[in-house]
Amino acid sequence: MINTIEKVKEIGAITLDRVNDYIELIRVELEIAQHELARRTGQAALFAACVFLAAMFIGLAVIVSYWDSAYRVAAAWGVAAVWVLAALVCYARQRAAQRPGPGSGLIRDAVQQDIAFLKELL
Repeated sequence: MINTIEKVKEIGAITLDRVNDYIELIRVELEIAQHELARRTGQAALFAACVFLAAMFIGLAVIVSYWDSAYRVAAAWGVAAVWVLAALVCYARQRAAQRPGPGSGLIRDAVQQDIAFLKELL
C-alpha cells in the first residue's frame, strides 16, 4: 500500500513538472498555426483576385465578340450563367474547407510519451 502511495506521489510530481512543458508546447503550436494561417490567407487572397480579374475579362471578351450578332443576348446570359456556376462551386468548396483539420500533434505526442512513461512506472 505504501509503495502504491509513493508511486502516486511520484506520478503527481512528474505530471506537475510536465504542465509547464505542455503550456510551452501549446504556445509554440499556436504560433506555428498563426503564421501558417497568415501565409495561406495571403496566397488565397492573391489567387482569388487574379482568378476574378481573368474571369471578368474573359466574360467581357465573349460578350464583345458577339456584340454585332444575333447572339449578343445569349452570350451575355451565358457569361452570367458561368458566373453563377462559379459562385456555387466556390461556395461548395468553402463549405468543405471549413471542416477542422488535424493539428501538428506536438502536444498529443508529448502526452502519449508521458502516458507511456507513467505506465512503465506502475
